[in-house]
Amino acid sequence: MLFVAKGSNAYAAPVPRAPERTVCSQHIYVVRVKEPGYVLPAFLAWQLNQPPAQRYLRQSAEGSHQLSVRRSVLDATQIRIPPLEQQRVVVELERLARAEREAMQSLIKNRETELAILAERLLA
Repeated sequence: MLFVAKGSNAYAAPVPRAPERTVCSQHIYVVRVKEPGYVLPAFLAWQLNQPPAQRYLRQSAEGSHQLSVRRSVLDATQIRIPPLEQQRVVVELERLARAEREAMQSLIKNRETELAILAERLLA
């Protein structure tokens, strides 16, 4: 999992197969789950992106112009670890919600294209 620690939105992103010797910039942390049988990396990323964790990260961030989250702050972020089956359900719901968002955005884009074509025909 990667955690982007600089900017207006600190966020986590699951990376299915990060190379073992991955090195990131100073503002992106590689977070490895030591016990994948205990917590799913995708669930951990989801939880870090949720309002309670985001509130804590925002409150603990430093910087006047651009916020930055220290590694120690990320390490101190409290998380809850439900049973694996519940984690899988949450990860799947997140995947479905993302697919829904993409489908809706595609429909909106198609409608805007239709309206632009209609405007071209009517106003030409």
